[in-house]
Amino acid sequence: MAIHSQRVDSHHLIKDIRQTVSNLLSSGTRTNFIWIPSHVTIPGNERADELATQCLSDPFSPVLSITLSTSEFMNVIHSVRISNLSRSLRLACPSLLPKSRCMGLRPWQVHKSRFISRILHRLRSGRNRLNKTLRHFDADNDGFCPNGCPNLEDSIHVLTICPSYETFREPLRSLVSGLNLDFAFSVLIGVCENVPSNSQFKIRDGVVKFLTQSGLINRI
Repeated sequence: MAIHSQRVDSHHLIKDIRQTVSNLLSSGTRTNFIWIPSHVTIPGNERADELATQCLSDPFSPVLSITLSTSEFMNVIHSVRISNLSRSLRLACPSLLPKSRCMGLRPWQVHKSRFISRILHRLRSGRNRLNKTLRHFDADNDGFCPNGCPNLEDSIHVLTICPSYETFREPLRSLVSGLNLDFAFSVLIGVCENVPSNSQFKIRDGVVKFLTQSGLINRI
């Protein structure tokens, strides 16, 4: 009930679960929740609970220091990146973003192709294969644009700034301009709620065409 509630919950576990479900949905994976009894009449679980209680009450019980696995470390980075991206978007266009968080994705944020849907999700989340992300895992990667730009290579840079892709970007600029909208990252990734849905779909298809023709679709 807490996960599916529209109420903004301050508990970090609820936030993490909602984000994980949203990420899975964006990649085309549906999540089912199944309730499982914890300790009732299950001998193994009862014994585990008993041992855990004994350990907590024993002041001399050993304390384990467990390092994060690679997947856990990437999840931490992803959570921080999502938080920073959301904060940046709200500062950039506070009147355009929804005031409350809701589960699921807008229809224009996905695509009939699961591959394209994953690419769009990577653009929005920042969890992609561009240099700014890869530098966290490769000490030899400085994170900057490989085309010689003095900027870190992230979703915003490749979509809106990098001059190397301007030829492919021009039709997308014309499309957005014809819809009387600003050529902004938040508009291109489909998070500005005051943009009509028919325009949202046109922009999404324009972004996909830009990514395909520029070859960026193989790098996101």
